[in-house]
Amino acid sequence: MKEYPAFSVILFLYFIICFIIVPEWKNGKGFEKTLAKICIL
Repeated sequence: MKEYPAFSVILFLYFIICFIIVPEWKNGKGFEKTLAKICIL
């Protein structure tokens, strides 16, 4: 995906956030809950 390096980075960060950070945010507030909802979708 040399044509879309930014997209690759965003997708990589998305997976990191959704599978590593979000599980620790289940009791979070505001932004954390919003981000968790995005990941669930």
